[in-house]
Formats: sequence, C-alpha cells, structure tokens
Amino acid sequence: MGSSTVTLLENPVHELLAENGEVPAQPKEEDDDEVRPNIEWLPSFQTYKDRVQNLKELGVERQDSVPNGWPTKIDHPRAWTGSDFADPSKYVVQFTAHDIAEIESALTQFKCRKNHDPDNVNTDTFPLPTLGPKLDKVSKELHDGVGFAVLRGLNPKMYSQLDNILLYLGITSYIAETRGCQDYDGRMIGEDNQ
Repeated sequence: MGSSTVTLLENPVHELLAENGEVPAQPKEEDDDEVRPNIEWLPSFQTYKDRVQNLKELGVERQDSVPNGWPTKIDHPRAWTGSDFADPSKYVVQFTAHDIAEIESALTQFKCRKNHDPDNVNTDTFPLPTLGPKLDKVSKELHDGVGFAVLRGLNPKMYSQLDNILLYLGITSYIAETRGCQDYDGRMIGEDNQ
C-alpha cells in the first residue's frame, strides 16, 4: 500500500467512508501508487445521501449558505437552471440531411488519407465547409454562453465503432481544438488502452 493511501486513511472522514466501502479505489498495480477516488460513472442519489449521513455522523457541518462577502446571485450566461431551457431550440442543433452528407463525406475523405489515425483528426483533415461555421457558433455558445449544446441527427448504429470515434473527433474539432483526457491515466479517445 502506497504512502498516499496510508495518509488518506488517517483522516477520520476517510476512515468512516472506508467502513462503508466508499474508500477511494486502490492502485491498479503494485508499482502504481496513484490513489483514485471511488466515483461512480453514473451519479447515484443514494450514494450522495449516504455520504451526507456519514458526514453528519462524524459531526461535520455542511454549510447551507454562501460565505459572507460572496454574491447571493450570479448574473452570467452560464448561471442558469433547467427551467431556462424549456425551449429545446435554445440548445439543440439538429443536423440536416445536407449536414449529414457533408459529415459522411469528411469521414470518407479522412479514411482515404495515408495516415487515418484518430490522433490526426482536425479541421484540416475533416473538412466541413458548410457545417463548420455552424459548429463555430456552437463553440462560441459553449465557451462564452450557456456552456452546453446537444447535437442531433447522426445515428451511431449506422457506423462502426471506429467511424463513430472519427465522427465525434471530426465534429468536435470545430468546437474545441484541444481534447481532454478520457481517464485518470491521461488516455485519449482512439488510443490503444491495453
């Protein structure tokens, strides 16, 4: 057991969580002393309620108001509630038949390249001349507006697993040029994860 795990378990909150099976996941390999949190892929309201109860039993008070000096209201495009989006046209981008034909053409062009590795997908190698400007508007809304959008119209069952990855990477290359890591080990979509 690595020293970070021992230090982690010396914390009384973590000791209680360990008793309830909520201790952070142990390292995967003996030479891997990285401690990873035990976070579920799909959020669980029951897990949340259990953690609140565990903290309550430890006497840890949960703050229920903002600290003095903090704003009580935030006025910003990203400060919203679900009721602000009753109208799906504010956040759903529906691909047209022309958009889908353009996306599939870009996919075909990319796959005909000598090196069609997923790492090489970008706006130059996945050309979307008509849809690209529409996706630029989506990018602006993500980065400077509400912070999310829903893209609809492609049926993933129509494509292979690799094609779905390439489609995802190609479309999102117009929205955000830098890709984030997909897991704790820093792997990206399309990398050999073995």
